[in-house]
Amino acid sequence: MLKKILIVLVALNLFGCISLKEKVKHNNAKYVFLFIGDGMGSLQVVAAEKALGTKLWMNTLPVKALVSTSAYGGGITDSAAAATAFACGGKTKNRFLGLDHKGKSIESVAEMAKKLGWKVGIVSSVQLNHATPAGFYAHRPNRGMYNEIIQDLAVSNFDYFGGGSFSIKGKQEAVLKALEDNNYIMIDSPKKLMQLDPNKKYIVHSGMPYVIDRNENSGFSLADYTRLGIKHIYTGAGKTKGFFMMVEGGKIDWSCHSNDGGSLIHGVKALDNAVKVALDFYKKHPKSTTIIITADHETGGLSLLSKAKVVGLLKQKHSYAVMNSKLRKYKKEKYSFEKTLSLLQADYGIKEFSSEELKKLRKAWIIVKGMKKGKDKIKILYGAYNPLLFCVQGVFNERGGLKWSSRGHTASPVPLTAIGGGAKIFDGYYENTQIAHKLKSLIKPDAKK
Repeated sequence: MLKKILIVLVALNLFGCISLKEKVKHNNAKYVFLFIGDGMGSLQVVAAEKALGTKLWMNTLPVKALVSTSAYGGGITDSAAAATAFACGGKTKNRFLGLDHKGKSIESVAEMAKKLGWKVGIVSSVQLNHATPAGFYAHRPNRGMYNEIIQDLAVSNFDYFGGGSFSIKGKQEAVLKALEDNNYIMIDSPKKLMQLDPNKKYIVHSGMPYVIDRNENSGFSLADYTRLGIKHIYTGAGKTKGFFMMVEGGKIDWSCHSNDGGSLIHGVKALDNAVKVALDFYKKHPKSTTIIITADHETGGLSLLSKAKVVGLLKQKHSYAVMNSKLRKYKKEKYSFEKTLSLLQADYGIKEFSSEELKKLRKAWIIVKGMKKGKDKIKILYGAYNPLLFCVQGVFNERGGLKWSSRGHTASPVPLTAIGGGAKIFDGYYENTQIAHKLKSLIKPDAKK
């Protein structure tokens, strides 16, 4: 059976490659969206649908595919190598951005679009100089070169950046001056959807919390940043050939790294809300809009238990990050085990624990009480996570039908869905580098002539 499946997948891949030129010849793509769920494998999407009890917009699109995500050399990819693959079209080493494995710069689809006179927007729920967004404009040998990546952003000349703030090392003013020198207008903590001058370049940003932690004071959502970006670059695109926009749901990955089931569900839904904004635009321009949704890699090795009650994951009130901060406070104020556990139960909506679960939780509590930073044994047992919180979260996940095999990235293929002009070329099973080549063929259909 596996052999038959592989034969079919290879055939699909070959068909996509053979007929790519013919299909592109007939596309009318003028407005191109690429949505990326960082860490969002197939089962992350399934879990979100089961918990929410509704079909996600991203799963309603007619074109469906699977994408292989390995880095250069065949190893498990990080977000930098993956972003380089589907932004630039080349396999590279982990941590490399916009460079091939030998360190040579590769032009991204966004940079190509800008050169051709298209408007370009980059949106992310994490820092705008983080790995995935940076893959579309930066060319650096280390994703941790945050200040230098901002320098690349400053000279990109892209029209709109929206979402999280920046990671900056050292004095902020000196680093951000490059943005000002390149005529970027910075707007922080936006309160409402504003009108932007279509002839100017903007960076609209704020510190975006995990979606599960949002409240009335949280500011723009990912959908809001997407809507504002479309409004800005579409207005400007009236005098141009079109626009390209990349939108990343970055905290899906962070949730999966901490095996945080509740935050995962909310993160996927937030990305899907942003997809809905693009689909609303598509309805107005169906013949000239193309939308693609995929992921850079899967995180956490997620699987669903046979008797999954995933809807229970919606009982969770806060992200792992917020809960961990609370636990530090509980420890500092010397809360008892019983009081700490009752507070955790309330935040996760757990009514009671079994006697066996209580034994594990008490053991983890003892470790927390004596825990000091840098203890190798604790890192081996729990990773960089709080032992008590990780155990409570483990019980919560299992009761919600989730099982994690990892706290890192995996080699699992990721899903891709698409709709619009030329979208059929994304059908099949292929390497992540092909996404960039297919996108470039949409933006410049006569590239091979």
